[in-house]
This record gives sequence, structure tokens and C-alpha cells, in this order.
Amino acid sequence: MQNTKACFFAAILCIALLALCACGSPAAPEETTAPTIKTPTLPIQYPASYKAAPEAYWPVLNDLLKFVCLIRDDSWDSIDMLYGSTGIVETPGAFSDDGFLHNLGYAIQDINNDGVPELLLLAKDGFMLSLFTLRSDDKPVLLDSYSVRSHANLAADGEISVLSFTGTGRFLSSYILRKDAIKLTLLTEFFELYMTEEDFHALCEAHYNPPNLMKLDFISIEQ
Repeated sequence: MQNTKACFFAAILCIALLALCACGSPAAPEETTAPTIKTPTLPIQYPASYKAAPEAYWPVLNDLLKFVCLIRDDSWDSIDMLYGSTGIVETPGAFSDDGFLHNLGYAIQDINNDGVPELLLLAKDGFMLSLFTLRSDDKPVLLDSYSVRSHANLAADGEISVLSFTGTGRFLSSYILRKDAIKLTLLTEFFELYMTEEDFHALCEAHYNPPNLMKLDFISIEQ
């Protein structure tokens, strides 16, 4: 009889322990699906338009082409994620009255005559979007980005003039890329707030609107 009672209580104890173990087990995680970001389908081979650029710049041009394809496909929900390595800081839809899909491209130019070609992403009308150079190991380096609030002109001597618009006024600055450098050197800077409008206008005429802009051969990214 005692053996029967012992077996009975042992069985009850096992059941209780199994119940406790089951209560402590974590619930199986629910399966979730990651959001899908629409990406354009690019050709297997690099487009012919890339051939004018050193191969080190092709990843940048590839991101530029993806960017244009997304705009063309009206995928605005993904656009903020696809500036990629282009250096573009905002969608350049306002840079051309008739749209920019067929107006966006690049130019290759050694702007400081040191044997290293720079990459300029720009609109067909010459509006600069970003400027790159190459490191000694042939890696692209973003020098600067430009937007509708920060316009840049490139003079024939390599001086870059930037006219920026802020909440308190306009800001004019100029830069140069020294030989073998991987960052721009500041030359001058003027703030409209600290001078008369006439004086600032004269500075803009002298620096921002040089009579001899650098000639660039524009290449459409989609040609």
C-alpha cells in the first residue's frame, strides 16, 4: 500500500514539474516579413556612358543611374535611400523646368592639372550636384555637394565659387583643390549680413560669375 501511495505521489510530482517547465518556455516568435524596397533592374553590362570615366568612378555612376531609374519608375517612396555614393543631397527635380531624367549626367575633368581626373555630377545646364576626386589607392572621395540652396560655379583656373542661401542672408565662398589633395582648400568667404548689398553684388560678379567658366563635356547617364 505504501509503495502504491509513493508511486501515486511521484506521478503527481512529475506532472507538476512538466507543467512548470511548459509555463516557462518562451513562445515561438511570430514570422515577420521585412519591408521590400523597390530597386531598379540595371543592365548586366555597364552602359556605354560609363566608358568616359575611370573605372574607379563606376560605382558612383551606377548609383546615379539607379537614382534616375527610380525617379523614372515613380518610386518616390524609396528615393531618400538611393542617393547612394552619389553625394547628392536632395532630389534635383527643381534644376530643370522640363524635368531632369534626360538631363542628369556627369563630366570628367582634371580641374587642378595634377594628372588625377575629377568626377562632376551635374545637370545638362551645368548645375553641379557633387564633386569627387581619387585617392592614391583609386578610391573616390567626395569633395563637396551642392543643391538649390548652394550653387557652385567652376572657373577655368579651377576655383570653385559657392553661393549659399541661409535664413539670414547669402553667403559667398570660394575654394580650390590643390595638387594631390583629397579635400578642398577655402580661399575666401563673405557674408551678406556684414556689408552693403551693392558690395556683396560686386563680390558675386567678381567671384561667383567669372567670365571664364571651365568647359565641361557633359555626358548623359542614360545615353
